[in-house]
Amino acid sequence: MNVDILKKLNLKECLELVRVMNASVTDPMYVWDLEEDKIHFTLAISDVLALRPKENEGFEIQELLNLTYSVDKPRMDKGIFRVANGLETEFEIEYRVIDREGKRVWVNNKGQLIHIENGERRVIIGRCATSPWWMAETLPSWERRRCCAIVPPIVVS
Repeated sequence: MNVDILKKLNLKECLELVRVMNASVTDPMYVWDLEEDKIHFTLAISDVLALRPKENEGFEIQELLNLTYSVDKPRMDKGIFRVANGLETEFEIEYRVIDREGKRVWVNNKGQLIHIENGERRVIIGRCATSPWWMAETLPSWERRRCCAIVPPIVVS
């Protein structure tokens, strides 16, 4: 993907562009400002996750990490932070977070590193598709493999 046109945007314009794009999809999109280490969601992610609503402030990355299911933290570190540290330019990773009710929610997080403000600022633009952890058990096996690849297969005796 050619993202050179995005280099001319500032952070506010980048956020607005992602909000416009998000109008045609149901999953929350985000802009992760790597310079300030804050993530800005386009939809009310606080309706799903146990986060306080913040208008136009973004969330500290640590707030999201605190909600990550402990078993999945190494996977998240390996995937997402390789991009944040400049080792890769894109990622797709599945992990679990804790929702407002204390239940695990699967997240499929896909993002790409881009440079804005004439290459002076690094951000990741992405989306987080969420579903309850038990949803995979109700899907047919071919669908479960496609969208929930890290869920162990269900053994029926």
